[in-house]
Amino acid sequence: MAKRQEGVQGLRQPVGRGLRQRTSRDSRRPASRSLRRPTLGRNSRQRELVARSVLNRYDHPTAEMVLITARKADPKISLGTVYRNLDWLATRGDVKKFVVPDGADRYDATAREHYHAVCERCGRIFDIELRLAKKITDVARRQAELEVDKVQLIASGVCQRCKYKS
Repeated sequence: MAKRQEGVQGLRQPVGRGLRQRTSRDSRRPASRSLRRPTLGRNSRQRELVARSVLNRYDHPTAEMVLITARKADPKISLGTVYRNLDWLATRGDVKKFVVPDGADRYDATAREHYHAVCERCGRIFDIELRLAKKITDVARRQAELEVDKVQLIASGVCQRCKYKS
């Protein structure tokens, strides 16, 4: 059975283990709406569904929250498929994955440099606009002789809404 090819005309598309040039016969197929690159690779329909489920949200969803959203369009999609695709998208840089202490991993579609604050009572996550990564990287390089790959900062406390509820 031939694998379905989608992507931008004229670009090389993955087929099995190799790459092939797109032919004129392929140009009749609709181009995939990818995130930043021309193709989302194998299983692109499900991968794109997972990507859209994250990119259309502002609440830093967990994999389970993404699954609920994705199942509205594809009831057969599994949690394993969601996790694999979220990890792939995070590795590629289309979404950011961050670990919340004592909670499930969260995913963020915001590409700009920012950090997070977590409410310890309700679990809501807020974006914090700061430009600290370069400073932290420079200090880590000088003091610890460490080559920094990424900077992750999560502030925790009680949000205003929970503070006034009690």
